Amino acid sequence: MTISYNGIPLPGEWPPRHIGVGDDPLPVPYLSSPPAVVPVDVGRQLFVDDFLIERTTLKRVYHAAEVHEAAPVLSPETELELNRGQCPVAAPFNDGAWYDPADGIFKLFYQAGWYDGAAMATSDDGINWRRPIQRQ
Repeated sequence: MTISYNGIPLPGEWPPRHIGVGDDPLPVPYLSSPPAVVPVDVGRQLFVDDFLIERTTLKRVYHAAEVHEAAPVLSPETELELNRGQCPVAAPFNDGAWYDPADGIFKLFYQAGWYDGAAMATSDDGINWRRPIQRQ
């Protein structure tokens, strides 16, 4: 059995490759065999449930998302993104934007043009983005 970097035992095949279709929930390794202590000072932690929280006085308050006045973050502008007018695209990939502490800037990898290429935009504030010079 493999143990993840934060002490959670993983099944023999991880990530699972062949998942059957059905209505039954999939087994969750950290729920079926949780370690006594899970280090949270390694890797990224996404606190979407209470699994890593032993106790709290937190009161959860949910708010509706508000669209920022600068949205969308990217609109097709460059020659590659405009795709000769056929199908203009400047769409972020699944990972979205993230802050790179080594470079001190935000980075956004995105689809530039309809199946034409990928590009990376950079930003100091996460709102105003610089794009590379792109050529078709």
